[in-house]
Amino acid sequence: MLAKVVIFLCLVEFSFCLNIHNSDVLNVHKEFKKFKKNFNRTYENTTEHQTRLEIFKQNYHELLEIKKQHQSTNSSNDFGITEFMDWSKEERALVKCGSCWAFASVAVMETAWAIKNGSFLDLSEQNLIGCVTESNGCQGGYPQYALAYERANGIASEAAYPYTGSNSNCNHVTSKTHTTDWWYVGTDETQLTTQLYTRGALVYTMWVPNSMYYLTSTSGVYYPSAADCQAAANADAGHAVTVVGYGIDNTTGYPYWLIKNSWGTNWGNAGFFKLYRGAKVCSMGNSMWAASATAPTWTCSNVDNENDCKRWQSYGYCARTSQYYSFMTSNCKAACGFCSSG
Repeated sequence: MLAKVVIFLCLVEFSFCLNIHNSDVLNVHKEFKKFKKNFNRTYENTTEHQTRLEIFKQNYHELLEIKKQHQSTNSSNDFGITEFMDWSKEERALVKCGSCWAFASVAVMETAWAIKNGSFLDLSEQNLIGCVTESNGCQGGYPQYALAYERANGIASEAAYPYTGSNSNCNHVTSKTHTTDWWYVGTDETQLTTQLYTRGALVYTMWVPNSMYYLTSTSGVYYPSAADCQAAANADAGHAVTVVGYGIDNTTGYPYWLIKNSWGTNWGNAGFFKLYRGAKVCSMGNSMWAASATAPTWTCSNVDNENDCKRWQSYGYCARTSQYYSFMTSNCKAACGFCSSG
């Protein structure tokens, strides 16, 4: 079957992490006072102050419970107070622009360009937010459509089309950069390491547990439980990030994916975090894509991976202009005639 299309309602940008020690005995009011000082929080009146204090209390107790749960396991994670401690869950999901799909896609495009040309380009997320009609701008979007748009239309630089963090009309910029192709990668994690090594960064879509909001620079390899991931899936907490590398953690020996997030450089470890590798942790399924600034070379044996490849070929899905082209290049090489021999 074709990969199920899921809209990624992106989570908001947060910043700066402050570790807490002996948190079970700390007074919430003292922590709130420290929080306001560290994050320059001011409130309009006493009513808003009390409202934010109550939200802080709820988040603080959630943080303590998360720390307690992870201390009872072999988790290497450390969690801490972050800038959004006085934000409700509804505010986390709705206040900021849900543009993770654009940021993750642009990061992959920038990597593809750098690999081909040996130089870095700062490309425009706002170009995708305003112009990818199959997505919903700040209300969430589809990485595969962002990559397809860029291949067909090109993408402007950040300087020419700066980020506003809001929905906008599509502005037509004449000077644009193109990548050559994009494609669906699959879910085999051995294959993913090969793709990272040979092609560069990948777009990865995942469910985001509440504990992920509290990751700090000392959080180690993030390994949420299956129950946490399922709860995030039940809440439709979908998110797109960029896988930029992999390795083995020196402290725990855990294998990990190194992931770039879009929550700002003051979240996690300078905007990055390590996600446990080898268990498809919190994966949203068949939702990983790559891009290339040079045409990909396929290893062909004239084998189709899907029973419906010939039918899809008759629908025109093998055409480069088809929205399914990248899926077909990975799964229907024989039906589409992508192999010269085999």
